[in-house]
Amino acid sequence: MSVLSAEGEPSDLPRPYDPDGSHRLDTAADLVLRTRSIATPEQFDRFRTQMILWFFSYLYEPLTRQRGNGPTLPGYRVNRLHNIASLPYVTLAEIVTHCPVSAGERARPSLRRLSTLAAYQMAWCNDIHSATREAHVGRPVANLPSLLRTEKGLTGEEATEKAVRTHDSTMRAFLRLEARTRPHASPGTHACLDVLRIWMRGHYDWCRETVRYQVPGTPGTDQGGQAQGSGTGHGKGAAA
Repeated sequence: MSVLSAEGEPSDLPRPYDPDGSHRLDTAADLVLRTRSIATPEQFDRFRTQMILWFFSYLYEPLTRQRGNGPTLPGYRVNRLHNIASLPYVTLAEIVTHCPVSAGERARPSLRRLSTLAAYQMAWCNDIHSATREAHVGRPVANLPSLLRTEKGLTGEEATEKAVRTHDSTMRAFLRLEARTRPHASPGTHACLDVLRIWMRGHYDWCRETVRYQVPGTPGTDQGGQAQGSGTGHGKGAAA
């Protein structure tokens, strides 16, 4: 986060400090600089801000547990928008594909809502696929099914079904708004919507195939806990 915060700021401000190289800040700084070199100023500023918000979102769960009560369903829903990390990832996809959407188009309520709906669709998809694995890690891990179970007094199956309905209603809301937006959209907005669709589909496929969410002894998993016929996982939507 120090690399992202410092990039573009006056040189007399505090700089990232990593004397032994254990945090690989030189590598991070190089990646940030290369991203900045191909991004528009608006894209880079948006990416940097979204990444910082993502890092800060990791504080929510441990801080609530430290206070003794743990995450709540309303609080988790708000934090998950940033903790799923889809916002900076989609922005990065816009940068590397040279998406022509303008800052003005990006700021329109319809596109902002579509971006938020896409983020939540990916969040709930992620939570549904990761819930079983996270129940076996030996420590509490918040996700939508687990919070629905504890706060609403549901069984595991009922909580999963409700989480699926939440996911599906979010997906339908995205499709309805997309259908109203596309007929009058600019080429840049069409390109941005295409990026959102690609990310949602790619994330869904990854959630179904990643070994990260496999539980040893369940169908489709070998004795070593590896998903049969799947590739290597990358993390829970790159977020916890």
